[in-house]
Amino acid sequence: MKIGYDAKRLFTNFTGLGNYSRNLVSHYHRHYPEDELYLFSPKVIEDLRTKPFLEDTSYNIIQPKGVKPLWRSLDIVKDIYLSGAQIYHGLSHELPLGISKLNIGKIVTMHDLIFKYFPQDYSWIDRQIYDRKWKHASMAADSIIAISEQTKSDLIHYYNVHPDKIKVIYQSADPVFSKTVHQEEMDASKKKYKIPDEYNLYVGSLISRKNLLSVIKAMIIIKEADRIPLVVIGNGNNYRKKVINAAIEGGIGHLLLWLGSPPFEDFPSIYKGAQMMIYPSFHEGYGLPVVEAMLTGIPVITSNQSSLKEAGGDAAKLIDPQKPEELAAAMLQIQFDFNLRNEMVRKGSLHVEKLAFANGIEQLQALYEAYR
Repeated sequence: MKIGYDAKRLFTNFTGLGNYSRNLVSHYHRHYPEDELYLFSPKVIEDLRTKPFLEDTSYNIIQPKGVKPLWRSLDIVKDIYLSGAQIYHGLSHELPLGISKLNIGKIVTMHDLIFKYFPQDYSWIDRQIYDRKWKHASMAADSIIAISEQTKSDLIHYYNVHPDKIKVIYQSADPVFSKTVHQEEMDASKKKYKIPDEYNLYVGSLISRKNLLSVIKAMIIIKEADRIPLVVIGNGNNYRKKVINAAIEGGIGHLLLWLGSPPFEDFPSIYKGAQMMIYPSFHEGYGLPVVEAMLTGIPVITSNQSSLKEAGGDAAKLIDPQKPEELAAAMLQIQFDFNLRNEMVRKGSLHVEKLAFANGIEQLQALYEAYR
């Protein structure tokens, strides 16, 4: 079977959408090496995470000839036809205009419709573009993969997509988080980034929706003797300033350690050394840091809203993101109750097994087979 993928994010994005694309394609290739895979991308960036796709000659990488700014949205259709692909899978919300003319299986993965919930975080023009692209992909696709039940529900609500057209297959974390992290690696990361022995962890963009400010408020509520530092991985400007000001006013500015964007290979050791992951986001299409943290074997506190209930399951401590006092109580409970910590880690290990993308590969292959 010949399968084409929109590989732009695979080769150029090194966060959520890129991780999803790389994991899906590599997992599928590992399980079904007999299928021919075509990776369509207007640009290719060589990186540790893209190198396997560039070095493995069984992947067919297709790029535009010459300068074609509309290639991915329009001109790509001709190249898909010439490749002989029986299926084209848009891995990040999009399918090209005119793909309906091709007599092939058309599949798209929809990650979230967050711009509908938090329009203030997006410019007017971006909202218009996303809405048109997302709606077109939802209508043009023969099948839609949603990465959570929350996203499936949103597609039904906003775009009137028939439920039978949508298949929920959860997003997996990068395999790097499944590897055993040794004490020497944790010690090396602490030394490299000047991280204290005890710390909590936040990972995510520094924007209001991710709700880091609630963590700051919770830390202020906790009495001084029980506070431990917070390591923050993520970037942002205006919201970061707001968080820093709140922390300084609350007398905890010295407890925040900002790492920005450390090398991806350092993530597992930074995760593993933390007391807990705190991820009180107001809304997510999925919530990958929750799963990453469980894979490394640390407890997780996250929101009782949107897809985070799915990502956290019964293994995470679910709190109301609007209530810092509830978050503070959960932080203290995990910090001092070692039996609870161990139980959360145990449940987390079981929970991520259910969410692992490897468990969805057969579902994905069955979906592809329908269009052979």
